[in-house]
Amino acid sequence: MKKNKIYSFDIFDTCIVRTCGKPENIFRLLAEEVVRNEEESLLRAFVIERKKAEKTTMLLLAKDAVTLDEIYDNFDLTIFTDIPKEQVKEKEIALELCSFAPIKSTIEKIKKLRNKGRILFISDMYLTDEVIQKTLTSFGIMQESDHLFISGSIGFSKHTGRLFEYVREKECIRKSCWTHYGDNIHSDYFMPKRKGIKVKLVHTGYSEYETIVEDEARFFVSSSAASVFAGLMRAERLGGRNDDGGFVADIMAPLLVPFVDALLKDATTKKVCRLYFASRDAYIMYLIAKEFSPLYPDVEIRYLHISTKAVYPSSIYRADKEEFSHILKYIKHFSPRIIMEMFDCTNEEIHAMGQWFDMDGELCYGSKQADLFLEKLLEGNNRIMLKNRCAVKRQLLIEYLKQEGFWGDSNALVGLVDIGWRCSTQAVLRKIVDSPVKYYYWGVVHKRIGIEHSGVFTAFHYSDDFKRVCYYNKFIEYYICRNIENTTLGYRHTAEGTSPVLAEQTQTSSALCDDIMLNHITVSRFATQYKQYKCLREYSADIFHSLSLRVMYRFMQCPGKDIVFFLSSKLWIRHFWEKKIPVIIKLYPWTAFYIASLYCLKNISSRVYKYRMMWLEASLIYTYGALGKWLTHAIDHMRKSSRLRYEVRKLLHIMRKKI
Repeated sequence: MKKNKIYSFDIFDTCIVRTCGKPENIFRLLAEEVVRNEEESLLRAFVIERKKAEKTTMLLLAKDAVTLDEIYDNFDLTIFTDIPKEQVKEKEIALELCSFAPIKSTIEKIKKLRNKGRILFISDMYLTDEVIQKTLTSFGIMQESDHLFISGSIGFSKHTGRLFEYVREKECIRKSCWTHYGDNIHSDYFMPKRKGIKVKLVHTGYSEYETIVEDEARFFVSSSAASVFAGLMRAERLGGRNDDGGFVADIMAPLLVPFVDALLKDATTKKVCRLYFASRDAYIMYLIAKEFSPLYPDVEIRYLHISTKAVYPSSIYRADKEEFSHILKYIKHFSPRIIMEMFDCTNEEIHAMGQWFDMDGELCYGSKQADLFLEKLLEGNNRIMLKNRCAVKRQLLIEYLKQEGFWGDSNALVGLVDIGWRCSTQAVLRKIVDSPVKYYYWGVVHKRIGIEHSGVFTAFHYSDDFKRVCYYNKFIEYYICRNIENTTLGYRHTAEGTSPVLAEQTQTSSALCDDIMLNHITVSRFATQYKQYKCLREYSADIFHSLSLRVMYRFMQCPGKDIVFFLSSKLWIRHFWEKKIPVIIKLYPWTAFYIASLYCLKNISSRVYKYRMMWLEASLIYTYGALGKWLTHAIDHMRKSSRLRYEVRKLLHIMRKKI
């Protein structure tokens, strides 16, 4: 009975997928390698002629499908290249092989069905049986007992249905025992169904965010680069982790990989000899940079243990109220305990201060409470004591920076990469480091430190241009750039030299560690695939600004339901507070309406302080599903309409007493 069950699988876009996206992208990549003139018209003509050669060959030979050898027999290359035809053909095969990636869900499906019956693989393809079999075997998809049927070598295709008839006769299959799996609505669904074969349609198309990139291809500086980028996102989503709704492949990796490649290119142009990635937020960028480092041999990639808690105290010279106030304003939210711990205050000193303040409460810069805290902190001999402690911390920091090569060589330009936001660490470092440093940031916010204090920098994203996208910085910092490593508190002398002092290891759940490690592995794999494509590396900066940020904007304004549920238990804020603050929460109907209304009126922070960290769009979708998605569109529409905002404002006057 087991032997009577037959399960056949389409190969392309069912078992394996091309990282370059559409099949014709292979022809474009081939053209960029072999065409003697890189004129756009000639490159496009090559693609047209390559596709035409296949159709012409099928007509001449009166076959449903043909082999690659037969195609090249009718492919005139003389107007495009001087490279021998055989070499061009080998280059095409090599490009195909490099682009193949397995589809994880199909592999799992085949493993389950293998115990129930025989497995066949059927495909419309011009590559040889040997090439396809070798590929499927290398991915663990095909075994020796499985049979392979390729249209090119047989002469029949799935598209016409004749290949299914050929397989049925060859394998002596009863139609009632045969189930076919495939992605093409015509070749893998309607045609086998006409032949009496049971069919299972496999959905491996482009996601919402991949479609955005693919649609932008026609307007992008390089249509092929955009199309390949969309294909790479799709391939990683289908072949990577299956519990995140495609988050890492569609959102996370596209926001990081082109950025790192672009900054490495810029660092090479600016003759930066060493590029340092700051702990902890830039660690994942450091991993990506290590993948790209062979392409940029002139730039040395290093990791630097540095943090707010390590740098800020080192910048204190006079230890007066003015200097402390200037430093503390860089920290938007802080507690007395955190501040005192930054300056190595003892438990007794912290306890003594506790008689006047809630040591774990939040102090707002410029408030009377904050001013009083500074007065108490610096009264009596405390000022001299703190000044001495800061001098010691500063000396250790200087020794560490010189040891790591960050400071000391006046002839060498070094760079520091960080996630960004307010440029406060840069402003503080400028008071300590007197050698030239090139600062790179993923992005900076609108309310950043003035350029007169921070100095110049290179940022790839400015929130000035994305004012309606809320909380993207929290999303990137607290999830995308998470790291298992604890923060750097300072430095100390050891037998190996000056070493960083890390905060005590807190109890981190194994699930969280696994999640972070899996994210790092997936992004690194994405970077490995990305660097293989010259067309992507050539336009990395444009890809980041025109494609990656567009995807981020869409995601923040209307995130997918699967991704929202994936992030709901993982995305939370924990910075200068000890407690976790969720970003995605359940909202009761009246509360949702009230918060959404304030959001439209752009005064949520001032009116409903406890919801200031909430990601409203994701929370609505998390609570109400499809209705929540509709509400996000309605909110966006209200924000753009002055008339609607006026009506909402009138309603709020009625509701304020109820909430």
